[in-house]
Amino acid sequence: MTGAIANTVPAWVAAFFGGSNGLTWSDIQGGLAPDGWGPEVLSWLEILERDEDGVALLPFLDVSGSVVWFGVARSERAGRRLGEDITGFIGATYGGFDGRPYMPDASDAPGTILSAALPSPMYRIAPGARGRFAVRRAIGIYRSLLERRPTARRLSARSVGALRTRFDRALLAENEEEASRLYDEILATGRLSLENRHYLRVRLLAGLGRWTELAAEARLLRALADLTLPPQVRAELLDALYRTHIDPVEDPKDAGAALEEFRLKIAPFGRLFTMRQGLRQPRVVKAFLMNALLRAQPKRDELDELLALLPESPIEAGFSTALRDLVNARVPAQAHASASAADSAFDDLEFDHALRLYATIAPSRKSIARMIQCAHTIGTADAAHIALGALAASPDIEVTLPQPVRSIVEALRNQIAAISVAAEPASDAASAMQPGNWLDWSTWVAAGAQADEATRLVEQQSCNWEVETYLQYDAASALAHALEDAALTSPEIIQGAFPNLYQAFVGETEEAQAPLTPIYRALLSAVVLAPGRSGDDLELARTLAALVLETGLSEADYRNVTRELTELVRQDASVTTLDWALDLAEVIATSRSASPSDQMNLVLAVLEFARSRVHRLSKRQIEVVRALCADMDVAPDQYISGASDADPDEQSITALAARSIAIYTLAETAGTRALQILTKLVPGIDVALNSDKVCTDRLAALARNAELFVFAWRSSKHAAYYCIKDHRPKDMRILMPHGKGTASIVRAILET
Repeated sequence: MTGAIANTVPAWVAAFFGGSNGLTWSDIQGGLAPDGWGPEVLSWLEILERDEDGVALLPFLDVSGSVVWFGVARSERAGRRLGEDITGFIGATYGGFDGRPYMPDASDAPGTILSAALPSPMYRIAPGARGRFAVRRAIGIYRSLLERRPTARRLSARSVGALRTRFDRALLAENEEEASRLYDEILATGRLSLENRHYLRVRLLAGLGRWTELAAEARLLRALADLTLPPQVRAELLDALYRTHIDPVEDPKDAGAALEEFRLKIAPFGRLFTMRQGLRQPRVVKAFLMNALLRAQPKRDELDELLALLPESPIEAGFSTALRDLVNARVPAQAHASASAADSAFDDLEFDHALRLYATIAPSRKSIARMIQCAHTIGTADAAHIALGALAASPDIEVTLPQPVRSIVEALRNQIAAISVAAEPASDAASAMQPGNWLDWSTWVAAGAQADEATRLVEQQSCNWEVETYLQYDAASALAHALEDAALTSPEIIQGAFPNLYQAFVGETEEAQAPLTPIYRALLSAVVLAPGRSGDDLELARTLAALVLETGLSEADYRNVTRELTELVRQDASVTTLDWALDLAEVIATSRSASPSDQMNLVLAVLEFARSRVHRLSKRQIEVVRALCADMDVAPDQYISGASDADPDEQSITALAARSIAIYTLAETAGTRALQILTKLVPGIDVALNSDKVCTDRLAALARNAELFVFAWRSSKHAAYYCIKDHRPKDMRILMPHGKGTASIVRAILET
């Protein structure tokens, strides 16, 4: 709520948020309202006061914890629109709204207060206990849309943080052109240090899957090897080196050949291995293992720790076994750690290993001091806990430490303390220790974690958090609920962490994983709630929608998803986003439906928009509209009547005649339709489809010979992409459409 409004609050506001309402105006103003209600109420009051069409959905909490929302508006017109919106967003699904205006009687004190202050039609939403959270969530989505509806605020000079958010989302959406543009814009601000410019370069190349290019930048690698790197940067550098040099020579029958290639190509960057920082990514673990094995005196305990982290998926188990055999053959089991072994690791700048060794030997002034220095260099809270725990076990040593080391001790203590006080208020479970996984972090954020600390933690540590835990439906559901709670109480934190969440749970996936469905849903809602959505946000929403629908939904969940997406279409559809809307409608139309009426409503929303812009449609878009109409068994003429005879793609269509085109996609419908449309538009064109998941002779031949090659799948980190890239002639580029549906594939080809 703005300061002006807060200072001139109408009397009815204090009256409504008073009396028997569990939300009091003093608590709302003072930031003390429970469960994140305060920011929601203030936002609604701003929307209500913004103009003559202002509306609000105001909550009333009774002593039992039940919630009733009252829908109010400043004008008759706005009141009628509010009723329609509530019907669309909530309806009768949870038994809390019947679509009719509400007339309070004398016994309804809060309703009477509002009807006297705002005489336009009023509505009452009273869900049962089971539907309360879902209704609150739907109302939150509606509120976020209203916040954007009047004007889209734009900053004349965007902050580096805002640019970085757009940059990260462009990378997630595989939008190389936009990511590169934003990269240049961020550098042009002149506000990044040289180190951060290097880190941003790594993120750009890794995010776009340009691993070979990153691995070839020897100057950049040498510059970064001498720095204390953030965990994600270290992981991406080692991932690039391993993918480029070791992936091609991994052989379950000969791990020694891979080790020799590592010695020649990666070992020269040995300073990248000074600390592992808890990283667990398979290629990173294998790289650290090979580096440890190549030491003049390999340390068996370090090797055993890394062996325990080797990947065991069916495709990787063979090489992991070969590495174990190689380690066992070269390094026999050894006795317990000694002080000299710990000192040797410290002198060799192997700080992770040195910290672990010092923790196992009898404490001394020297060992404690070195543990403190290791923890400070490593920078993680886990390392700080280990060092401070050793110091606490030998309290007499602290006063004997040199002053610089005692200063580091205080810094480590402050690091730990910052976590425990970051949430105000927070449950004991949330504040007792630093969150070490996605569920604890989300719960902590929902409890009120400070934004700066929560953001710092997710940026520095989330790349180490396991995802496998959430491949159980109950665990995934618990995380999804925690994320949804956090999105209500701290939306800015969740929006900031969205790239990390998406990368963790969607990342390089080839197909949807059913247990993760609740998390896909939570991420989709986060996109819907995002302020000022970009084209990249919309494409991420389409990808998440495809994942959600691929896993199968209950009728209630299907209805909620399609209604969210329908509103998204209505808010964001434009001439420039029409291809995205057509791609989204294709996903909905060709996926399993648990509610045919809601499926139809979404597709019709896209078709109606197309009809309203029929004079702007190209022939390729008209063909996609025809296909959608066929999917839904509706007559296409009503949507394409009045289309212009002129086609903006006419020259491109002529230029494509008799050319050969290859399209790679695992979405069979999109590929087949693209082929059909291109064949219809361009007589004589030669189009080949491919969906091979590994590098086959046919895929390699297409990559070499097709004049145009379109790669249209969820991730350019897919194994097939590297096959195409390896066999594609240098002067023949790979087309990467921004969207992955029929409309976007055909557009990418015609705009070449």
